[in-house]
Amino acid sequence: MAPNMPGWINVPLRDKLVNALNLPCVIDNDANLAGLGEQRYGAGSHAGADGGRVRNLVYFTVSTGVGGGAICDDRLIRGARGFATEFGYFILDMNAPAERAGVPGNLEDMCSGPAIARYAQQRLLTGRASRILELAGGIAGQVTARHVSEAAQAGDALALEIVRRTGRILGYGVINAIHAFDPEIVVLGGSVTLMGELLFEPMRATVRQFALAPYRDIPIVRVALGDDAGLAGAAALAFESM
Repeated sequence: MAPNMPGWINVPLRDKLVNALNLPCVIDNDANLAGLGEQRYGAGSHAGADGGRVRNLVYFTVSTGVGGGAICDDRLIRGARGFATEFGYFILDMNAPAERAGVPGNLEDMCSGPAIARYAQQRLLTGRASRILELAGGIAGQVTARHVSEAAQAGDALALEIVRRTGRILGYGVINAIHAFDPEIVVLGGSVTLMGELLFEPMRATVRQFALAPYRDIPIVRVALGDDAGLAGAAALAFESM
């Protein structure tokens, strides 16, 4: 199943590529591969205690949705059905409405790009003045996460509140993941993370405040490979599979 590609259910993509190209092929989830790429060649490749690559890494992608990947003991975690590490469906508020997939109060519904835009629109409709509205052409319904980010970078008060709130909520998601997987480093990628330190500082502060003691100073960084993290992970998967 591909949630963002309607109709792609039980499509034997690997077999189709093998037959079309007469070459071996391996496929995997994009967030899994981005995590693998960062562990092998990016932020995790030199973050180990000995200066080498870490063997345990957690990766979040925060963009149109929220996904993730985990490397444990130098191996990518896939689970029984290949759906492991769907961090976007961490439940953070059981009383919140279920907007996607029937999962109430999940991380994706609070921190993805569309979620940030929805929250900003709600705040603007209360009459709150903000440069966000100006950037959206004066139409609240046209507000995007990018408008929020640009307004925050310019010092707009409402935009800064929204970005910091997003960072704190992401921090709770990070805590859940590090408590589950015991990583050496947490890496985040995706368009929302382009908000930079305005997003990362409250995220790290939340982890310092609420994570178990061994994890309070865990490195939490943005991807080193940018948009190429998934490509690097796909290459690593191919090299190691062949």
